[in-house]
Amino acid sequence: MQQCLLIKKYNFKFFAWDNLQRKKQIKELSTEQVIDKYQGFEGELIDFIQYDDLPEVVEKIKFSDSNSSFNLFMFNPVYNDIQDYDLVKVGYDYGVCEKEKTIYSSIFNEILFGCVVDLVCLRHLLNNNFLFPDVFTAKKYASIHHRLFLEGKDVEYNEDMAVYEIWKVKIL
Repeated sequence: MQQCLLIKKYNFKFFAWDNLQRKKQIKELSTEQVIDKYQGFEGELIDFIQYDDLPEVVEKIKFSDSNSSFNLFMFNPVYNDIQDYDLVKVGYDYGVCEKEKTIYSSIFNEILFGCVVDLVCLRHLLNNNFLFPDVFTAKKYASIHHRLFLEGKDVEYNEDMAVYEIWKVKIL
């Protein structure tokens, strides 16, 4: 059994929108542009889906009434012919995304909209999707993040935090 998430990206109606605008670390982009560009798993959780049949889930999402404000994320899929299912790997995120209603992205909250200089300064490591481009970089970041936690820096820590390979369904 595998899992995926259907997430709705935050918009200006999000209760913490003003806070995001104040904390935004990429000054050359608007809050909307940062959120649109970020392809990780932070947002409003719509559904946490357990599945055995990948093609069925992909088809259900692709032909639903969803629009571009929704993303379906697959975590570490095990299909050899994954490209046949209109999925694209967008990068690696670091955080917690294992339990229903418990999602937290360190990239989103501590690099893009964070205040710990030691993490914000690492944004140059992110790819065009504001994710880590490879697992090596993501694990290096996780190590730095954990070291900062042990030093008493104001970083979010949860023992379930992990690196996630993110695949996104191409919605036609």
